[in-house]
Amino acid sequence: KKKKYLFIMSSTRSDTKSETNKQTNEENDISDDDITEEEKISIFQLIFNFCLNVIRVLTHPERAWIWIMIILIISLYNFLGVTFRCTYLFHYKITPSTDITAFIILLVVDLFCDFFYFVDILSNFFRPYAGQDGLLVYQLNSTALNYINIFKIMSNGGWFLLDFLTWLPLDYIMIFAWPQAIPFFRLNRALRVGFKFFHYFAHFENYLNISAAIIRIVKFVLIMLLITHLVACFWYVVSISEEPQKTIMWTSITDMPFRAVPSIYLYAFHWCLTTMTGYGGTVPSSLYQVIYSEFVVCIGVALYVTVIGTVGSLVTNLDSNAAKNRQRLDAIKEYMKYRKLPKDLFQKIVNYYTFLFKSRKGWDEEKILSDLPQYLRMEVALDMNKRIVEKVDLFKNTSRMFISSVVLSLMPRMCLPGATIVRQGEIGREMYFIASGTVHVLVHGNVVANLTEGAFFGEIALIYDVPRTATIAAGTYCDLYVLTKDMFDHIAQDYPDQVAQIKAQAAKRRDEAKKKNEQKLKEEEEAEKTKEISEEALTDE
Repeated sequence: KKKKYLFIMSSTRSDTKSETNKQTNEENDISDDDITEEEKISIFQLIFNFCLNVIRVLTHPERAWIWIMIILIISLYNFLGVTFRCTYLFHYKITPSTDITAFIILLVVDLFCDFFYFVDILSNFFRPYAGQDGLLVYQLNSTALNYINIFKIMSNGGWFLLDFLTWLPLDYIMIFAWPQAIPFFRLNRALRVGFKFFHYFAHFENYLNISAAIIRIVKFVLIMLLITHLVACFWYVVSISEEPQKTIMWTSITDMPFRAVPSIYLYAFHWCLTTMTGYGGTVPSSLYQVIYSEFVVCIGVALYVTVIGTVGSLVTNLDSNAAKNRQRLDAIKEYMKYRKLPKDLFQKIVNYYTFLFKSRKGWDEEKILSDLPQYLRMEVALDMNKRIVEKVDLFKNTSRMFISSVVLSLMPRMCLPGATIVRQGEIGREMYFIASGTVHVLVHGNVVANLTEGAFFGEIALIYDVPRTATIAAGTYCDLYVLTKDMFDHIAQDYPDQVAQIKAQAAKRRDEAKKKNEQKLKEEEEAEKTKEISEEALTDE
């Protein structure tokens, strides 16, 4: 009985242990499932946030030109490729049963382009736009409504319907039903260029750091090439609708109807260019050919008169600033000839203006900045000269507003190589900052140091009205900024405490420089004395 009791107890314990193990395993499985679901959710959130950040970066107005350039290239491919496939390649019947390799290649490229169109539609829901107050609106609700509202299409919004219609994938329905007609069902993709071509280039003009005239020239050249391509495609339709003999008479080429597609397209493109510009020499041989030739001539007259006139004016405007500078320099030369200035001085003045027009394009910075409001003028001046002013030891512990006042007070100045900027012994009324170039520091005619970009000089004389301790001469063409005594005194009225601190530092630096000079003079005197003693000793011997 005792053995039987022990056996029953052990079996019950083992059963309870197995049940507890099963429960713990189930709990672990449940916890593992919970963890995996949480991980899945977190991974999904990370992917979603990453995609959202990428879209926001791509849709920001200052960086959106990269994405718009990609979409423009894809739109140009769709326009050129679809029209080419609808005309030149239509009779080749590129289907899965006839040419599976070419069909798959075209299908993969089409899917790639449609994917980018779809991403472009999604990104436009997040694209910020300028509100009525001129500020950019980033809220998703507002940007989405601005993109969907078709009535805002004239105010750079409401593009959703056109984008959707030019993306609608009707061609994929025809893969199994009528594969030969796929290019015709992709014609809606080609319309994207017609709808948004000028919209894309308007964005490039506003945000690309390229001359707007160059962008407009590229735009009109592309328009001319696209229209010529379209006319060349219709030329092929007209030529194949006629008998081969009439096409031979029209082109004066005996094997034209039997040539390869690239050769026929190049000839058609050439024919369109020559006919549209009025240099075509072929004679149409049928009624349809006459009508089409006259149509092409009319398009060419309207197109080339508009494009060539516009491009010509844009090219002239590209060189307008240089033309004004040349006229100004010619007037200065005539004045110097009238005054009979020496040749050396004449050449120095010519070199000065040549470098001025080359480095600053002849622009008057003070006049340009004076047209800006105070806050914008301060931002521009800080961006140009803040790094130069902050390098000055005297200004290191000053406030941002003081630095801003100093920067706004700087005046640009150009110096030719060999020009004397300041002379030793004269009373200093100006402090100089070197933006570019190299200057030589001369003491008693000897070069003791060279100062380059970012350096400064003249601060002690500016503060204390003391004579200059050295001569500064330009070693190369120098672009300087000048702070005058009057402007510094005006700043001192607004910031007396900081100017007092600057003067204390300047006095300390002046005393240190004075001690160094005195010590140097003593060392020179001692060296001269030792030299005299050694010479006397030699003479005595």
